[in-house]
Amino acid sequence: MLNRIRKIIIDFQNILKVYKNQLINSIVINKIDKKVKINILNLSDDNLKKGYKIYDNSLSVNDLEWLNEYFLKKETFSSNSLKLFDLVNTHFFKDIKSYLGQNAKLYKIRFNSLENSQSLLTDISGSWHTDNIGNYLKLYICLEGYGNCPTLYVPGKNLKNYKPRFSENIRLLQRFDRKKKNNTIEIKHLTGQSSLFDTINLHRGKYEKVEENIRRCIVLDFLDFDKIAQLGFLDIPKFFFMKNSKPPFRIQQNSVEIKDEDILKELIQYDFFDERFLIRKNDKVLYLWN
Repeated sequence: MLNRIRKIIIDFQNILKVYKNQLINSIVINKIDKKVKINILNLSDDNLKKGYKIYDNSLSVNDLEWLNEYFLKKETFSSNSLKLFDLVNTHFFKDIKSYLGQNAKLYKIRFNSLENSQSLLTDISGSWHTDNIGNYLKLYICLEGYGNCPTLYVPGKNLKNYKPRFSENIRLLQRFDRKKKNNTIEIKHLTGQSSLFDTINLHRGKYEKVEENIRRCIVLDFLDFDKIAQLGFLDIPKFFFMKNSKPPFRIQQNSVEIKDEDILKELIQYDFFDERFLIRKNDKVLYLWN
């Protein structure tokens, strides 16, 4: 009984610490997002103005072929990265930049795979949440998907200031909120479909039908450079004497290595790839990652 009480106290203290860091972050986030709110108000695309956009049949058969090869090898910065960057630049970056502004930069590339797994039922992304970074665009490029494990998304709150929610952090204790919400849409992630959405709006993965969960996507994250810089990459967020004890964008050992200098020279030609994220360490070139 004493051990159970001790665990509850420790868990509660950890959630309080997370919430304190989120409150400190919110000061920086809302200051930077003021520019984004102006951009959103000026958008002509009604869906993007609400925080999302679906690109049906955005990938050709040839695109799916080389993207699947890229996904299989998981070599983040390789010759296929140049094709990926060209695809993003041609089809999606105009919308990303119109939303986030001229300072929009690629932060992360992930290879997202959902298979038939019981563990999905305990994945914290299956509970309603925001990403606690304010206005933050994620681009999902779907290589295989059947609409049976969509992202549930509540659009339309992206013009509001970011406010951390203590209750949302309860999911860290494996207590999930999967209640139905009004005005929810399904981002289906169908093969050949791409989707862009702002994670300031509530969203969650619909993983309940475990036996049917098959989805493979390449996910690219885009933020305003100043937000990344001021939330740990260059500056530690603070409020008076309190500092964030775990800023979101601190440099870590798992930063992604770029092995080919020739590829690097081509990558930096793209506006969304920022040289300031490059870290030279022990004869390696690393790209900021979290």
